Amino acid sequence: MVDDSDTARVIQVGILDELGIQNVKVLTDGIQVLPYLEAGNLPSFILLDWTMREMHGIDVLKAIRNNDNPEIQSIPVIMVTGETKKDNIVEAITAGTSGYVTKPFTGETLEAGIKKALKIT
Repeated sequence: MVDDSDTARVIQVGILDELGIQNVKVLTDGIQVLPYLEAGNLPSFILLDWTMREMHGIDVLKAIRNNDNPEIQSIPVIMVTGETKKDNIVEAITAGTSGYVTKPFTGETLEAGIKKALKIT
């Protein structure tokens, strides 16, 4: 999970815990993502905030999808964001997001977004 908001991180980790997802690596900014992945850490999926201080989530998503390593490219990335403008959603889809969940959300909404992105029925 990548989010620069302390509150958002606490909420998301709590929801993930309720969903039985307990091995959560938390990164606090987009610039941490590629070095983490390139070090061989390949998560099942990434929850990625759009607006962060150092590197926005949309830029992280594009970097993941353009990475030379196919294992990194194929990691499902779910944008979890307050950005609800149609242009932003289209940009995220074009960039290769696996899912898009808008804040604020409920546990059910996040669970549905994760299941859809991971193609779990």
